Amino acid sequence: MFLAHADSDPRTPAPLLDATWDWLRRRSGAPVRVARTPDAGTLAGSVVAAAGSWLGDRLDFLRAHGENPLPDGDEPVWPGLGRLPERTGEPPDTTIDLPQLPVGPPGTRQDALWERIRGLGREAPAAIGPEGTRSLLLDAPADPATLVHPAGNELAHLHPDGSLHLALPDALLYDALGKGWAVAHPLAGVRLAAGLVLVPAPRDDAEVEVAAALVAAAHRAATGG
Repeated sequence: MFLAHADSDPRTPAPLLDATWDWLRRRSGAPVRVARTPDAGTLAGSVVAAAGSWLGDRLDFLRAHGENPLPDGDEPVWPGLGRLPERTGEPPDTTIDLPQLPVGPPGTRQDALWERIRGLGREAPAAIGPEGTRSLLLDAPADPATLVHPAGNELAHLHPDGSLHLALPDALLYDALGKGWAVAHPLAGVRLAAGLVLVPAPRDDAEVEVAAALVAAAHRAATGG
């Protein structure tokens, strides 16, 4: 999804703009790329440049990788978890610009989650992310479509607040998005892997297990295990 607007838009009331942003970010499941300007008088030029760049990147991605259509059939079974439960409460929220980061208070289970996933890769400071972000790197080459940052062979990284970036396979991606366990990255399917998502910080031990299952699923897709 490509969305452009001006903060001073005289035709669209602010509450409607806010509702649009909320639905797209938190409920649509779509990767959302933003072109935003404070002045409505300069919107047209900004949109042409940003939309042209976005379309070019998206078409290049489709040419290289093809589409990732919604799989038909029953709900997928997550190894080690079974059916993915619905996440309770409001859908997670993220920033609308890059880098994609969570909005809201940090979680309290960061260390517990790291202990559950650290064996899935080689630990390293993340090349991208807030200070204190920890990466899991794979030693063996993997399909770029299964990685957060192919150049570093990065499977996933854990932010200091407890949220994660990882890439899920299509068969599981839509299930995680639809049930509130993931938010699509703005550049997913444009410049980065189509399954790239942000997983919100776990709020309790049960959510640690779910988040760890998502990382394990990404690992299986990347390694063929």
